[in-house]
Amino acid sequence: MSNRDKRLLGILGIAIIGLILYYAVYRPITIKKQALEEEMVAIEERVATLRTEYDKMPFYLEETEVAQTRIKEIQEALPAELSQERAFKLLFDIENTFSNINFGNVTFSNVETLAYSNELNDETTEMAIRQNVVSNLDLSYTDLKAFLRYISNYKDRTVLTNLSMNLLEEENKITTTLVMNMYGLVGVEREIEPVIFNTVPKGKAQPFDSPNLRITPQTVTNRVTDGTGDLFITLKPTRADGYAQVIGLTNDPGQRSYVTGDGNNVVQANLRVFVENGNYYATYVMNGITKSRQSFEVGQALELELYASNRVDDNDLVGMNLTIVNQTQLPLYINKIEEDSTKPRLNIVSTEGEVN
Repeated sequence: MSNRDKRLLGILGIAIIGLILYYAVYRPITIKKQALEEEMVAIEERVATLRTEYDKMPFYLEETEVAQTRIKEIQEALPAELSQERAFKLLFDIENTFSNINFGNVTFSNVETLAYSNELNDETTEMAIRQNVVSNLDLSYTDLKAFLRYISNYKDRTVLTNLSMNLLEEENKITTTLVMNMYGLVGVEREIEPVIFNTVPKGKAQPFDSPNLRITPQTVTNRVTDGTGDLFITLKPTRADGYAQVIGLTNDPGQRSYVTGDGNNVVQANLRVFVENGNYYATYVMNGITKSRQSFEVGQALELELYASNRVDDNDLVGMNLTIVNQTQLPLYINKIEEDSTKPRLNIVSTEGEVN
């Protein structure tokens, strides 16, 4: 073999070794390096996005707290169930609140389920329930305004959808036909405690399954109604909708005057009603929480309305020991709208002033 052939063979060998090194070593390293660089770019973009989101975290937390508060408010305002019994309770309370308002025939629709439709996956989620109530009223213009103000306090759960009116000139009254929609939330994970009426006489009426009924309010002993509403107390099982114990002003749609409790026990509470410069105030304490100088308008008498449902069982211990001080010239009437007749939830420890 000549020297020339040897040189060519050497060059060829070097070229082959170079190709092997390129494809076996350098090229894979280059590909991996490029992939790592692309991954690094993606990571840097993700880090930049996360940093931006992190800077917004206080805003997100604030928005989350607002949303959680709103959800809680909605769940407290709307019941986890809806029935003719609950609708009847509202109408019954209206007739008790306004002595000149008496409903004619009342028609209840079937309870409807309102669902949310997700266009992305064609799934539907049950969100709320609705019941339609139709009735008629003959009342004065003043009573009509009072009725509309009353309904406005239930705007989150009761909506007046239609109101037709005609004037009865000879009787100086307005005859109306009204349609109300009552709403509730679907209680997926909430236990439902049915509403129990102690004020419906046993053996006299069972209207909840009747498509048409005539509502006649029951007279409650010592009840003085002037349409103003003053204070109220609710006591019910812990598994019922809302709080177990509530005390507050009756005419308070925003519920800022409420003091609440949710323990399965007997709470200690104090109520003082007094007058300063011609204005009426209430100060009350429950669970260590005090609401001072809650002002309200008074009619012919002071009214403390009690809504206390029947006990579910022997383990239902919700109750209240209440001390009342009435430092006004008006009598204070305790109107027991609902109360457990066998084991009362409210215990009046002591009173000062005129309390009936």
